[in-house]
Amino acid sequence: MSNERILYAVAFWLLLVTLGHFNYFQYIYNWNNTEDDDMSLTVNALSYAQDTQVTPDVQKYTGPAHSMSSLDTMTLKRSAPKPTSDHSGYAKAEAKLTRGMTDGGTPATGVGNGILSVPISIPVDADRTEAETMINDLATWLLTAEAKSVLLDGVIVK
Repeated sequence: MSNERILYAVAFWLLLVTLGHFNYFQYIYNWNNTEDDDMSLTVNALSYAQDTQVTPDVQKYTGPAHSMSSLDTMTLKRSAPKPTSDHSGYAKAEAKLTRGMTDGGTPATGVGNGILSVPISIPVDADRTEAETMINDLATWLLTAEAKSVLLDGVIVK
């Protein structure tokens, strides 16, 4: 799988959040694994099946390329806001995609695991529209040539 497809998968997840197909705030506040034990995620036409619930706040999914010798996992995490006397705290979540990578040769040789992680931290009292706009802005940027240059080639844009 190309690095471009991985970027599209992350951007697609962010877009799902923005479009409401994966309700970020519901995920943060109402995660309840007992209602649907067979939940799966579809990302860029790839189906990720529910694997293990590491803790009540961490859910792991395995993708179609997952095997004993190659990783293909999506991990979703959340942490409860920690309010203080003058602030309601931050709703925090993370989506992490881990996939075995190859050198692209024939035959392909495994070279290690690629890891893409998208942590999100939004003030609990933030306007939902502003939070969705922020997520949408990042998702849109991830699809640009500039983002690929920065993330894949290490070129810092000045």
